[in-house]
Amino acid sequence: MNRRTFCGLMAAMMLALSATGLVRTAAAEADQAAARSFMQTLGDNTLAVLSSDPTFNQALPQLRPLFIQNFDMPTIGRFVLGRYWNQATPSQQTTYTDLFTEMVVRTYTRRFVGYDVGQTFQIDGSRADGDSDVIVQSQIIQTGGAPPIAVDWRVRDYGGGNYKILDVVIEGVSMAATQRSEFSSIIQRNGGSIDALLNLMQDNVNQASG
Repeated sequence: MNRRTFCGLMAAMMLALSATGLVRTAAAEADQAAARSFMQTLGDNTLAVLSSDPTFNQALPQLRPLFIQNFDMPTIGRFVLGRYWNQATPSQQTTYTDLFTEMVVRTYTRRFVGYDVGQTFQIDGSRADGDSDVIVQSQIIQTGGAPPIAVDWRVRDYGGGNYKILDVVIEGVSMAATQRSEFSSIIQRNGGSIDALLNLMQDNVNQASG
């Protein structure tokens, strides 16, 4: 192979790599735009429910499907339970997943119904995190001059435009990691009993009401 042929091949390879990089960049930007759109729609729909200043019992049936459809509850729940997931029996796993979903729905509904009607949800940006996750950065703009609340959302693309939330980070604090630490402490304090955690979760669900 002479020098001219070699240089030509190298140039072609560089162009191909550059084109591949541009395609990947464009795809990543499209994924981030779709994730931002997903979060903006969810935020708008949630605030629309809260705009009428509903009670807990009025908001719960409207917010429940938004949470269940847009959060990957099974994956979040398994992460939160950590190493104890594999120690749980199939029956305990099923009970735990059901209780975890209901606890999240009721806890966040109770928090949301206390928000001011005039609050708005604003998307500030996004960044890729790994091959399939996007961190969507947002703020909840409060009324009365109160400082905005920074909220980051870990969003995963499951294919075909099927996006789901895996974590909520409020003012730099991961809700999933916080809950994982709390659940681990509960189990350890009760001699490794998963049933003790399930009983406390049931109590939490019962108390998280209007």
